[in-house]
Amino acid sequence: MRIFLSFATEDFTTPEHDAVLLRLAEIMRARGICGCFHVTGDIVRHWRRAASSPIVSALAAHELGYHTNTHGAYPFVGEVCTGRSWTEAVQELLLSEGRGLQDVREFFGRMPVYYVTEFSFAPQLMYAMKLLGLEVLGLSGLPGQGRPFCRYMQSICYTGPHQGLELPFQAGRLDQMKQEFDRHYQQGDAMLKLFNHPYKFVYNNNISSWVSVNNLYQGYDLRRNWCEATAGKYPAAVREQLLGDFAALLDYVLEHQDVQFVSTTEAAAAARLPRPGKISRRDLAGLPTAIAPAWNLSPAELFGLLVRAMLCDHDLLSTRPLLGPVGNTALPLTGPLSLPLAAVREALAQLDREMDYRTQLPAAWEISGRLLSPADIWRGMLGWLRQPAEMVTFLPGEQEPEIARQEYFARRTWTRDIYPVGFTGEELCAANRRQSWTWA
Repeated sequence: MRIFLSFATEDFTTPEHDAVLLRLAEIMRARGICGCFHVTGDIVRHWRRAASSPIVSALAAHELGYHTNTHGAYPFVGEVCTGRSWTEAVQELLLSEGRGLQDVREFFGRMPVYYVTEFSFAPQLMYAMKLLGLEVLGLSGLPGQGRPFCRYMQSICYTGPHQGLELPFQAGRLDQMKQEFDRHYQQGDAMLKLFNHPYKFVYNNNISSWVSVNNLYQGYDLRRNWCEATAGKYPAAVREQLLGDFAALLDYVLEHQDVQFVSTTEAAAAARLPRPGKISRRDLAGLPTAIAPAWNLSPAELFGLLVRAMLCDHDLLSTRPLLGPVGNTALPLTGPLSLPLAAVREALAQLDREMDYRTQLPAAWEISGRLLSPADIWRGMLGWLRQPAEMVTFLPGEQEPEIARQEYFARRTWTRDIYPVGFTGEELCAANRRQSWTWA
């Protein structure tokens, strides 16, 4: 079993937070364990104002991640991705997240190597992070189909089991955590993520949190005085016991055979499976009609190969990274549609150049005066590749990849009570269903 430890390092309002952070870093360093601390831009700016040099040296032995600029609150990521085009949302996120990432990089003198955010449900944010150089997502709700990582939106996303080490203070707490770990170990999980928020060693998060007392997502004022979460704060002796539980649990885990603590980067390395640079026409013709990944290539990448197969006679076809469609797709076909090969090739040649420039599938593409959806074009290209003719027949059928039936992609709304009033996340859900073309 390979295990990595990840800490959401975000609370800049609680005075005791940094002392706990230093202790956690030392507990792991003393055991030769590389922890993974994903920090916000906000907390880094707090450290910079406070000249907190011990933080830099304490985390030097550990991996650094990014937890967005303002915990996703300013500008609120969900609203950035609502009512804007794909390009407009990505541009806004590149600006806001690029600022936070720059602060982190300058403060620590190194670039974070992964990111974690609850707003990974926004594919626009995932793509912005990829453009900023972060392609490993440390936690996602994506379907893994039994694997610890999947590829989505050209990123490597953790989909495996995880265990929180942040039960409130109570009798039998350590035993409960040990028992939960044993369940993962006995069922043969190949990989496990252990996670924690350092501030949960300071106060009982079931009673209050720095997010809730500051209504973080309801209104973010740069001039405000941030409130400290005082309700449920533990006495110093309890904090020490909780830290002792953390150390004891690590020691307990280390007693098990075939357990190895790794960094997020090392864990993700297993997901970097070889991806073919070229695919033969014969293999491509063997694809199923159902839209699904193959050879560790996403349906979007396979779509790009099919377009190339329509345009040239090469036996080996080059792969390329592509995103799924954005915007409203064309109405699906209700019956077969046959069009001349010459007209189809002319339209696909234009599409080929468009995809090379924008790295995206079309939401709809006009062929001989008819707007066709990506799924209908997929079936037409695949049918022609199997049986070339002077006419190309496009057939109706499922409009989304098979994986889109999974809950992550099938959801219609995505919101929480702490998010701004009226935000439903419907546009994010629709964007995710389109980007199911990128899942592999």
